[in-house]
Amino acid sequence: VADDLGIKEIISPVMRNCEQIINPQVEVKNYGTNTITDFKISLYIDGNLVETKTENTVISELLSSIVSFGEITIPEYEAGTFEFIIEETNNSTDGNSENNVKSIQAKYSDEQLIPYFQNFNSTLSSWQLTNSNDSTASWSKIQAPYDQIDNQAMVLSYYQSSEEKFGELDMLISPTFDLSSLASADISFKYAYAATEGNITDVFTVAVSTDCGNSFPEENYIFQKFSPLLNTAGISSSAFIPEGADDWTEIDINITEYVGNENVVIGFIGHNGGGNNLYFDDFSFFTSENKLENDLALKSVEDIPPV
Repeated sequence: VADDLGIKEIISPVMRNCEQIINPQVEVKNYGTNTITDFKISLYIDGNLVETKTENTVISELLSSIVSFGEITIPEYEAGTFEFIIEETNNSTDGNSENNVKSIQAKYSDEQLIPYFQNFNSTLSSWQLTNSNDSTASWSKIQAPYDQIDNQAMVLSYYQSSEEKFGELDMLISPTFDLSSLASADISFKYAYAATEGNITDVFTVAVSTDCGNSFPEENYIFQKFSPLLNTAGISSSAFIPEGADDWTEIDINITEYVGNENVVIGFIGHNGGGNNLYFDDFSFFTSENKLENDLALKSVEDIPPV
């Protein structure tokens, strides 16, 4: 059409942001046949209008321009919805509404101190769950027996998962860690899995991100296992639930090669092959300097009557 300005890309914010105060930016492109001389574009956060920009910028056919908005503070824990909308093109209604709107769920990724431990018994406000198809992530918190029957852990419920979810990636993303001043770095975690019979392709991958958790390139995969080699508890013809510590295995990985980076995030990625449930627990991030030879901790206090 003649007047057709579209939002090509959201530059800022990204899904996870290591700076809490940012300047939102988008790239707009002239997809029409007319030269664009002015336009209006608005930013909404969680449905509330934050700012409308009137730009007197000449954009020729198939060329682009960057639009910057004023400083805003990104939500710290719950992701906010940032929506950009082109309101007018060449002082009139845009000729093609289908490319006038783009949105992103963005949050501030708060930094955690090392050593760090998460047993998933409390809130997961600093962790993030995402899905490759922008649907609800399959990660959830559940009771999963380990040393105690009421132990809490994260689970990927892949047993008899719907056909619509087959092949999806589900990511459990850690907080951000600053490794810039460390001499070494290690992580450890526990997982439990029982394969089902047949040609099942469940996959569990652990990957490192150095850009605050916005990308996990294949060269940064530090652990990956495919069913049935993923097994810790044999073969199960029903939905797997661990019965105790013998059904779990602990993994220790040295990630000293990533020392020097400020914005390191660990991603725990499940590939839904429609197999069986995968459990994940007791994530630790530490250095060789602070991993003690003897370290006994109080995990919980049980059976104390209120009176």
